[in-house]
Amino acid sequence: MTIVIAKLTDSVFKDGNTILNLGLTIPEGVVDLYWFGTSGWIDSDIRTDITELPQWANDCMVKYEEALPVPPVPPTPIEVCYTTACTLLSETDWTQIPNSGLLNVDEFSTYRQAIRVLALNPVESPVFPTKPTEKW
Repeated sequence: MTIVIAKLTDSVFKDGNTILNLGLTIPEGVVDLYWFGTSGWIDSDIRTDITELPQWANDCMVKYEEALPVPPVPPTPIEVCYTTACTLLSETDWTQIPNSGLLNVDEFSTYRQAIRVLALNPVESPVFPTKPTEKW
C-alpha cells in the first residue's frame, strides 16, 4: 500500500487514487508523509523515518476513506433478466416491420414472445431462447 499525505494540496494519494482538499489536520512543520506498506518517512525540516503511521496520518486516512465515492450497487438477477430481455427485444424490433424482406418473421415473432414473457415476468435464472438466423 502506497500512501502520500501532502499538506500543500491538502490531499491523500493511496495506491493510484488521489483526493484533494480534504480539510486535513497535519501537524505544524510537516510537509508530506510517504508510506510504502511497512515503512516510510515524514518530510519536515528534517526527514524522519517511520515504521508505523502516526495518529494524525490515520486520521487523514479516515477523511480520505470517507471522501471516496460509494460504488454502485450491482443489479439484482431480476434486474439483469429484465434489462437483458429489453435489450434483446430492442435488437429485434426491426424484424416485425412489414415488407422488411425477412422470410422467417414467424420464427422471430415466437422468439420475441418468449423474451417478452421474461421482460414482463423476470426471473433470477432465466433461460433465454436462441435467436433465429435471419433468412432473406
